[in-house]
Amino acid sequence: RIFGIFRSISIRSRCNTMNFIALSSGIPFRSFPIAFGGGKLKNVRNFSNKTNENFKEELRRSLKERDILYQSFSKNLRFVVLYNTKTTQTASKRHSLSAFPSSLLGKTMASVSMLSSFLEGEERVKARISMNGGPFSLIEAESIHVGEVKGFIQERSNYNPFEGKDIMKNLELGDGSLSVSKILYNNSNPLTSTVELTGGNLSKGFENYLELSDQIPSALRLETAFDDQGKVSFSGGILVQTMPFAPSNLIDHIRDKIKSDSIVPLLHSRSTLELLKSVLPQNELESIPSSTDQMKKIRVDFHCRCSKENFLKAISTLPPSQIEEIFAKDEVLHANCHHCNQNYDIQLKDLSS
Repeated sequence: RIFGIFRSISIRSRCNTMNFIALSSGIPFRSFPIAFGGGKLKNVRNFSNKTNENFKEELRRSLKERDILYQSFSKNLRFVVLYNTKTTQTASKRHSLSAFPSSLLGKTMASVSMLSSFLEGEERVKARISMNGGPFSLIEAESIHVGEVKGFIQERSNYNPFEGKDIMKNLELGDGSLSVSKILYNNSNPLTSTVELTGGNLSKGFENYLELSDQIPSALRLETAFDDQGKVSFSGGILVQTMPFAPSNLIDHIRDKIKSDSIVPLLHSRSTLELLKSVLPQNELESIPSSTDQMKKIRVDFHCRCSKENFLKAISTLPPSQIEEIFAKDEVLHANCHHCNQNYDIQLKDLSS
């Protein structure tokens, strides 16, 4: 009876539970796990005691708060609207970041998430931002089409973070370069392009990449907001691109609208259709979906596929003499994944097993 009210089951290796897709929405609902053990289904009684109204309310709340990407088309445009607040909060917490680097990393992850939404399966996009000066030396983020994204930021030794309500004032990223790589099924090597990044403007940098490398006129707005304690309260963005044979001046009109601060409240309130109506021309609005239910949806979350086993495989490729030298100094090797800041303790006996 339990299985009868679900359409399908979503099983991901990063979870210790099985997450079901509710019949009423067709979207993964992770906050209602049912664990398996010893061949018997547990927590059935707790599940069956939930009333339909409680379940629906819990489902609505989960769907409203999740990070999600909407993608669709109009006559001459394709567009993506992304809300990745929880993803940015997770990255900020994992890397113990203050507000400014949280904003930069959140915007970079948002950009690769939007770009990877145009790919397929587990094809992915990786962005690497190298800075010539300023408080940070490197920002890197990678996103898979299915919605997994990860990233990190390297601070220079002289960076002195500070908190407060006006944390973003008088802080600049500086000049540098932006390299974007696409890892595709039919290509043995990544497709990589590099553009200059001037004044630390991430939106402009990714726009330049899309126009110079992909030859696609684009308008991009990335937005983050913080509470009085300097914690991330919102992260997201919108990307609009012209289709082939679209009028050449179409993107200029849209870019002016996207850069306006009038759209910020619409982003923060996740008013997707109202946001599109405020930036797209009237003749394009006639051909967009009338509801977000009719748009392509990708759930987005911070996730890294690192594991102790992966580190062991990497170490095992070293010459035996080098492995012995490593463990001669320390009985325990402390390994760290820079993407998610997860630590692993590795001993020589782990390699033997």
